[in-house]
Amino acid sequence: MDEMVRTNAREMIGNISAEGLRKNLAHDEIRLLRKNPTDWVQVHQWDQRMFVVNDGGSHHLAAAKYIAARIDAPVPVQALLHYYSVNEDAVALLRTEYEIYLVSDKPELANAFFNAMQSYGAT
Repeated sequence: MDEMVRTNAREMIGNISAEGLRKNLAHDEIRLLRKNPTDWVQVHQWDQRMFVVNDGGSHHLAAAKYIAARIDAPVPVQALLHYYSVNEDAVALLRTEYEIYLVSDKPELANAFFNAMQSYGAT
């Protein structure tokens, strides 16, 4: 988040102070601070990274986090946590019935894989 705000929103972190923090937190699309927030947090079991899922306000939230860390100001948030994990039994069952492939997002590799599967007659 820090890199994003330093790269894409430097103007939001020009004032490293309680006032700069308040200004960013006042943005109306930061819903984690509301009594009934509509944004949520999600964590994936496989890498434990935490993501804020929102409909706007990302730059202001990142700027607020950046400033709060530098002035040592706690900012309590409230959000629903969605924790995604892998059901090991379901994966084992899938592996007995299907071949599983990881496909690159590079077009030339993805297209080559698609063409190979098409030639093979895979559905």
